[in-house]
Amino acid sequence: MTDDNITSLDSLIEFKDLSLYNLSYLDFSKKYLTKIVFDNSVLYFANFTDTVLRDCSFRNVNLSNSKLIRTKIHNTKIVNSNFSNAIISDVEIEESFLKDNKEFKY
Repeated sequence: MTDDNITSLDSLIEFKDLSLYNLSYLDFSKKYLTKIVFDNSVLYFANFTDTVLRDCSFRNVNLSNSKLIRTKIHNTKIVNSNFSNAIISDVEIEESFLKDNKEFKY
């Protein structure tokens, strides 16, 4: 884990690879995120309400207490990630790879 924290989504315009970042408490709601790599990042309490995730990667990501409500997940890899205490509702998943995730119930 790096010491770098991203505290504003304005920063995301420049980044494609967000591996190893602490992205806790960020509000990704109503965003269209494509080709973003979140591998090995921390996303505690992140909000993905009404978000589209396309061609993204979530490997070994901690999404504890995050929100995925009406989230659309397309062609995205979610592997070995932790969704403990996450609020997951009305998620749409198409052509995505999900494996060995803790408490990912949609």
